[in-house]
Amino acid sequence: MSKLRFYLALWMSKIVAIIIRIIDESRGTNLPGAVALKIDPIFIKHVKGLNPEKTVFITGTNGKSSTTKLLDHILKETGHKVISNLGGANLTAGVAVPLLKNCSVTGKLSCDFMVMETDERYISRIREQLPAKYLAITNIQKDQVQRNGEPSFIRGKIRDVIKPDMTVFFNNDEPNNLSLKAAGPERAVRYGVAAHEKSFVKERDFFAVTMPCPVCHSSLSFHRHNMENIGSFSCSKCGFSNDATPEYYTSSASFEKEEFVLNGTTFAFRCNRNEFLYSYTLATSIALELGVPKEEVQKALASYNKKVGQWEDRKVGKHNVKYFRIKQENSETLQSAISTIGSDKNPKTVIMGLDEYIDFYPEYINGCYMFDSSFKPFLDSDTKQCICTSPALGHVGALRFIYEGFDPSDVIVLPDSKETTLDKALSEKSADNIYLIEELPFWKKTGVN
Repeated sequence: MSKLRFYLALWMSKIVAIIIRIIDESRGTNLPGAVALKIDPIFIKHVKGLNPEKTVFITGTNGKSSTTKLLDHILKETGHKVISNLGGANLTAGVAVPLLKNCSVTGKLSCDFMVMETDERYISRIREQLPAKYLAITNIQKDQVQRNGEPSFIRGKIRDVIKPDMTVFFNNDEPNNLSLKAAGPERAVRYGVAAHEKSFVKERDFFAVTMPCPVCHSSLSFHRHNMENIGSFSCSKCGFSNDATPEYYTSSASFEKEEFVLNGTTFAFRCNRNEFLYSYTLATSIALELGVPKEEVQKALASYNKKVGQWEDRKVGKHNVKYFRIKQENSETLQSAISTIGSDKNPKTVIMGLDEYIDFYPEYINGCYMFDSSFKPFLDSDTKQCICTSPALGHVGALRFIYEGFDPSDVIVLPDSKETTLDKALSEKSADNIYLIEELPFWKKTGVN
């Protein structure tokens, strides 16, 4: 009966995948897997040819997709057959989709490696059906508090997955991540990044949020940040700190030359933005750990041409706008955007288009992550005007600007983020240097290219 259920799930989901590909290929990253799991709840486990020794899970708060795409590229460019969920669907159904698409009509899979982005909350459920020897953790940070609560909750979820027979990659510069080394995997691999031109030291102010030590819960001290809450740290009470000699270490990086040096070898760094440096370091570390020769990794990264600019230039009406996309409900990504824009000391207008995400019942709108970020870089970099959109979070954003010290007359709240509304506001009073921070601006929502 179980075999019949599996074959029915396989064939039906393959048919669904074909239909979706004909109608709209962009929508096929989850639904075929959901169909398969509806018919056979342990569909993934029944797939033939699964090999835990060649399976890599990549999880964490930020950077999962970038790391997965990089590692997938490296392995494919070096001659390996790889199965990955590159579409970003990282729950159980999203992991099932690439498996069902790549296995035969008899349910047999043939590949050299499987690289799967996995949601940090669902990783234990996924591993029940798809055992993986390798687990890579990007970072564990505050994200979607209505769903995840504090990072300690996610830390516990990932800790439960770490088993004695696993090889686990820990971010040496991220405290929540590194603390999980105590879970005792067979091999603990630390990766880290030295101070570089984008590193910074944070000043303490009224809105500064301290980070608790994940070991003793007292306040951690960051000696420098490579990114928000990622860098050189220590706890004066229990002595917990990042290690001086991680197994894989990016000792230097040049954003201008588009290269980084890991364990003495220089690799190409085409996506030369600060937030991608840890993804490059991690993906390269995994590839080397899997036995890919460093010379082949060098060639693979040199051919990775999916460049991502510091921002995307767009036209909003007759105005040129620098669009900075962020992951909402996440204070670290918001802070990275603020810090980057704050490095531009020219007079500017900043548009904050942080939308309401109403995905819970009772309805809940989260704006607290704005108060976990410092808006001081805006204040210190000649921001002339602050425009906030959306009916509810627009007012939250406006309050945050005012609490930071902006004159209320320089803060505008718009009812929506439509092009006509923005164009009118920018025409009335605006610096020519305009930045937009938003996850899905109007041209993404409406499909305008």
